[in-house]
Amino acid sequence: MTNGDAIVPEIEAVAPDDPVLPWRDILHEGPVPGGIDDSLLRSERAAFLARAGWGDGVTLLELFERRDQKLLRGAEERELWLWFEDDLYDQLQLLQILDLLGRRGPEGGEQRLLEVSRGAEREVTGERTVDYAARLAARGAWAAFRSSDPRKWTSVDPQELPDVGPALRRLAQELPWTRDGLSRTERTALAAVADGADNPIEMFRALQAAEERPFMGDYWAWVALHRLGTGEHPLVIAPIAPDPELTTEFASQAYEVTDVGRDVLAARADHAELNGIDRWIGGVHLTGHAPAWRWDPVEDQVVGATRP
Repeated sequence: MTNGDAIVPEIEAVAPDDPVLPWRDILHEGPVPGGIDDSLLRSERAAFLARAGWGDGVTLLELFERRDQKLLRGAEERELWLWFEDDLYDQLQLLQILDLLGRRGPEGGEQRLLEVSRGAEREVTGERTVDYAARLAARGAWAAFRSSDPRKWTSVDPQELPDVGPALRRLAQELPWTRDGLSRTERTALAAVADGADNPIEMFRALQAAEERPFMGDYWAWVALHRLGTGEHPLVIAPIAPDPELTTEFASQAYEVTDVGRDVLAARADHAELNGIDRWIGGVHLTGHAPAWRWDPVEDQVVGATRP
């Protein structure tokens, strides 16, 4: 099992007789609410990705159903090898997988988690056994991620899965910040454009360079930047919305930071207060001009939010 399609040919080249299951979902974007069963969660995710332009909702739902069935069937038939990196994108996928496997109880056997280096040359640098204790820890972390209270994200740091804690802390930084109402990604993207990265490609490179553990693909980075060009008081001039089918056209456009955007970057204005927000992050739905939760960089924690 792996975090997407890019590495599949390389795995198949060295293990041609072993089936590979890529986990195709971007769990750090869109609704992943708690309190619903697997069937409804698959429906939520399929509908979200369809709205984002990533395919037909019915087809996506069928793919998710077959994916989960293949996972559980594979766990019964063979030892599973899990190929995931240490970043937020990968760790959320890993939690979902281990949550599903953890329901099989102590008799669920063991899995092998391959620790993979980042960069152009992906190599296995280590190997970790995932036993029942690790699956239980993953289930707790997955439940925290899906909670409507994001303070639970930063309370999770299982020693059995040492990359989960940093990943969920990075997720918490996607909440609006107390100083300007921007998420960490939005601020980095906006600052990059203000500093001269006047096209989506350069902005994405700046965003990747600013991350300790890069996790976001170019399309979702562009969505974050384009989001700042909407609302009553746009922070950027963003002519074309990103489209999975039109990435070349989108990548060739130029961005420009508005005067309001410069005020927000200087913490003289608050993006959430000016333009409101309607965004799901895990189990948290942020809405309105006074979102219920923010990230406080001074206290280094999630706070219930009213900006002073």
